[in-house]
Amino acid sequence: MRVIVTPHVLSGGGPILTEEIRERRPDIDLVHAEDEDELLAAVDDASVLLTHWVPDEVLEAATDLEWVQALSAGTDRYDHDALANRDVALTSVSGIHAKPIGQQVLGYLLHFERRFDRAVAQQHRREWDRYTGGELGDRTVGIVGVGAIGSKVADYCRPFDARVIGTKRDPTDAPDSVDEIYGTDGLESVLTRSDYLVLACPLTDETRGLIDADALAALSDDAVLVNIARGGVVNQ
Repeated sequence: MRVIVTPHVLSGGGPILTEEIRERRPDIDLVHAEDEDELLAAVDDASVLLTHWVPDEVLEAATDLEWVQALSAGTDRYDHDALANRDVALTSVSGIHAKPIGQQVLGYLLHFERRFDRAVAQQHRREWDRYTGGELGDRTVGIVGVGAIGSKVADYCRPFDARVIGTKRDPTDAPDSVDEIYGTDGLESVLTRSDYLVLACPLTDETRGLIDADALAALSDDAVLVNIARGGVVNQ
């Protein structure tokens, strides 16, 4: 079985990923393709691709392909029909990035609540001017999509005493860190009550353009929208 780590691994992580796999499975025929030419030369008898996306010409050349392991939570960049027609399995790493993305979201919330932008701007101008920031404990954080990432965001908000509300396809299965959970039909209630609205849902036919002009109008004038989902969830 030949496994190829493609050059489409983000952040230059291909060599690191390749070395990690080799340490754990030295029996695998593992190839790290550093560019498109190397990939096309090696892919004809590849069984598995580890990648962030697959160009059409690579998919066509991979005649023995059985499995594409996407190194992302979302798989909307892949041609699902083409893979299915060839009986090629497509899997993702959904949930694996919950901690770093959750921390990123918490950083955004603190940035706006504590007005870090003003502090940095004053520092650059060498100005000392007192100002007051807010507290997350006085705020409501609404999460659209309380899955792995949304749940982690809720967990990180708990120590700051923020009130967390959210939507989930199955509202009977939500973490204790969410104070109020609704089904997808409860979006309007979340919108009208959120000081911070965090989008953490996958991009599907149902969620594409979910946050439209009416949804934005339902938010308060000083609400903050944090989109860690796909851009297509918001009709810009």
